[in-house]
Amino acid sequence: MTTKKQLPIGVVGLGMGQHHAWASLREPSVKLAAIAEPDEKRFNEFKSLTAKTLGKKIAEKLDKIPRFDDYKTMAKSGEVEAISIALPTDMHYEATRFCLQHGLHVICEKPPTTNAAQMVKLARIVYEKGLTYSFVRQQRFTPKMMACREMALKGTLGRVYHAESHWLRCRGIPFRGGWGVNKDTGGGVLLDLGIHQIDDAWFCMGNPVPEAVFGGMHCAFDYLAKGKKLSHPYNADDLSVGMVRFADGATLSLSTSFAMNRVHPEMLKKTIVPGSDWQELHVLGSHAGVDVYRGKMVANHPKGVSIKELPMSKKIANMTCGFEGLIADFAKAALTGEEPLNSARQAIQLMYMLEAIGKSAETGKAVPVKIVNL
Repeated sequence: MTTKKQLPIGVVGLGMGQHHAWASLREPSVKLAAIAEPDEKRFNEFKSLTAKTLGKKIAEKLDKIPRFDDYKTMAKSGEVEAISIALPTDMHYEATRFCLQHGLHVICEKPPTTNAAQMVKLARIVYEKGLTYSFVRQQRFTPKMMACREMALKGTLGRVYHAESHWLRCRGIPFRGGWGVNKDTGGGVLLDLGIHQIDDAWFCMGNPVPEAVFGGMHCAFDYLAKGKKLSHPYNADDLSVGMVRFADGATLSLSTSFAMNRVHPEMLKKTIVPGSDWQELHVLGSHAGVDVYRGKMVANHPKGVSIKELPMSKKIANMTCGFEGLIADFAKAALTGEEPLNSARQAIQLMYMLEAIGKSAETGKAVPVKIVNL
């Protein structure tokens, strides 16, 4: 616990990390104290985008912020107390472990690791050292999801017994030079998009304890990589489906794809469709249900059901959203010693669910989800 009002944080990588940096520049409880980015061109592009996004005065301040070529040097510099990691997936575990071992609080891009065992090791360091760890799930910090979660926890929906979560792309493969579609580098749709879909639903249900998982994974569009000169082979999943059963009997179904020969109904009037992308999230209770993305609530009515806008408190309606909400929650936890909303314990359960889908796809059988006591 500390009486500091600001958390000095360093951002590693200015690809996805630019969003981490912007949130750190906006959030009053955080001070962007350092940046680790060896590519001068990328740094200058970030400065230009910052000027357009936050204004020239803030962009000019970036030149005064210490910059390092790698996260290890930054972690040992004494400039920061926390590090925000936005490196490629297969680097998340080692970078997080190094920073934690050097006594720094860590917030890491999704997926937090490439397997559950790695996340367990990180969590043990977090709790043994009394540090704060959070994984990036900025979608949790949206009014619609928070409102649904609040109703689920308060019992407003009745018994929450099922959720459906889908993120589907007709065509939208993130090749990323090959690492985005290679299973050895943490690529594939389950760890890229599926982590959002399973966590969105799980969070809105109130994070019940997972018990068992059944899943399937497919790599059907690797032929589209022909001629792209990828540095890694396209061998990861481009469609994944799963079913999770929780200890309280509730279930969750999900599907997610980079590419599939299907389009959203709204696109069917066109003959040629370059691609389409759509998401669905429904949380079903015995007395009411929520269409989260559309912000609608369906409840019992004498004539059938009533459909109305998703109710939410003023606090939730006016909450700090997205990356800023995530960074603010992380900073508050680091400064006060409280548990962040996206905790290491939840990261373990999330990784076990994702890993179980892969194991189930290999074996064709349901896989129990391991419970770890820290």
